[in-house]
Amino acid sequence: MATNIAETSLTIDGVGTVIDTGLQRVSRLDRLGFPQLQMERISKSSAKQRGGRAGRQFPGLNYRLWSKLDENSFPEFDEPELERTELSESLLELIGLTGSDPRTFSWFEAPPALALERGLELLRRLDAIDEKLQLTALGRKMLQTNTGPRLARLLTDTSASEPLRALLVTVLQERDFIFESAGAHSSHDCDLFLRAEYHFGSGGGGGPIDRTSLQTQKRVYRSLCNRAVQLSDWDSATVERLLLRSYPDRVCRRRSKNEPRARMVGGRGVELGRGSQVRDAEYFIALRGEAGMSRSSRDPVATMATPVSRESIERVFSNACTKRAGLIFDESNRTVYRETATSYLDLPLENGNRERPTPDEALPLLLNWAKENQSSLETEENFARLKGRILWLKEKAPNTAFDLSDDEWNQCFYQSAEETLYGQTSAREIDLTEAFARVVEGLKPGFMKQLNTEAPSHFQAPTGNRFAIDYTPGQNPSVEVRLQELFGLSVHPSIARGLVPITLKLLGPNYRPVQVTSDLVGFWKGSYFEVKKELKARYPKHSWPDRPDTAAPEAKGHRRR
Repeated sequence: MATNIAETSLTIDGVGTVIDTGLQRVSRLDRLGFPQLQMERISKSSAKQRGGRAGRQFPGLNYRLWSKLDENSFPEFDEPELERTELSESLLELIGLTGSDPRTFSWFEAPPALALERGLELLRRLDAIDEKLQLTALGRKMLQTNTGPRLARLLTDTSASEPLRALLVTVLQERDFIFESAGAHSSHDCDLFLRAEYHFGSGGGGGPIDRTSLQTQKRVYRSLCNRAVQLSDWDSATVERLLLRSYPDRVCRRRSKNEPRARMVGGRGVELGRGSQVRDAEYFIALRGEAGMSRSSRDPVATMATPVSRESIERVFSNACTKRAGLIFDESNRTVYRETATSYLDLPLENGNRERPTPDEALPLLLNWAKENQSSLETEENFARLKGRILWLKEKAPNTAFDLSDDEWNQCFYQSAEETLYGQTSAREIDLTEAFARVVEGLKPGFMKQLNTEAPSHFQAPTGNRFAIDYTPGQNPSVEVRLQELFGLSVHPSIARGLVPITLKLLGPNYRPVQVTSDLVGFWKGSYFEVKKELKARYPKHSWPDRPDTAAPEAKGHRRR
């Protein structure tokens, strides 16, 4: 089976056939910013390398489990590791080797500036480097552990016992052995303690486990500490202190009591996994996030966490906890507030005093929210109808002289959001439809006029009532309308200058569908009489003429749509 090793010069005796899945494991940051191996497609350049010798010492076969069509979607080259990983470990080694500023180092290929600054900031928070970007005494000890900076910080913290430090490093470093902790239960409000119970020999709180991974963890522990860990080694206050010092940027606070959603340092949202033991704590540290995104909140899911107290946060980070005033965006009611509260870095530790800011102060936060939620705002009813018409005009209508590129679309969206939100401090009830139409017309004069001609928003029935036309992608434009509203109509309604018929979804007097047609004339002459026969007995007070194409329309009981 071909892996990345097939791209090297390694050969193996006796290999004559190679099977290549076209997949590879790549180290990337998970949703919480932790490194994680992910399965991905290989690049075209890797496919070419694998197609060569691929471990063989003589001619043989190489089966590729993908088609030429699949290969067209492969990236040309692998993404450099420096552009997809967290850099703190590499930067710690670089500073230890050279003593120079990584920002001015002569890189063969420089990493992204933002990733570099984040790596340096983490090393500062771990006390591994000083403000001059030189190793501290602690940083030199961390460098000697041959582990990542976070776990190195934990290993070198002599304020805790060696067995406890070794246990925490083992559980955090190695593959988790608990498949699904939803059915498990620990005597502590802590995901780490649930795993530690298996190391104590007490068997844990139930739930399925991977015993091979557990045995691997126990071997790793023995390599770090020669004394067996015992329940008496566990001290919750010490664990809090150790993990706060090692994960200073992963401190979280619940958004409200008894809900899994929380806010993390840096402003990112996070959600506790459904199997987490951290059920009641207001503050916690997110330690792993391999579960991807929550379906409900779209926040990354923390699969492992440990509770911490506010007192511990303020004691460990006394210099980083300040009483500050700042603007916040409350997602629960889409409103901007000026809040004064005690914060750890940018994470409020309390519900501070709130007051409304000026509209000018609120506008940047409202616009940022609108940009981040563009897709959901575009699905709101009025805007979705306008978008459907524009997309239909772009793809279906003949003789269209206008078009909107993706960049132009986004430009119009942002400008319409700015127009709509200007002078507001809340976005609880906003509709960008009218502003978007004005911006589009300003960008491309005549576009809205053609849109209204080729793809009108409503169909007017013979009664004078107007019904919204549905432009759902992949379907013909359609209208739901009560049958009696169309009496007197002898020509099937159409759009696009009469070239595209509207699909009529005909409703009975009870507003339930009775027929779908794109040929009203044919319906009047045929199926109408079957519908009439079925419904006239149930709804005798409604009009059922023998010549519906010339009869007077009936607007009784009209429901506006």
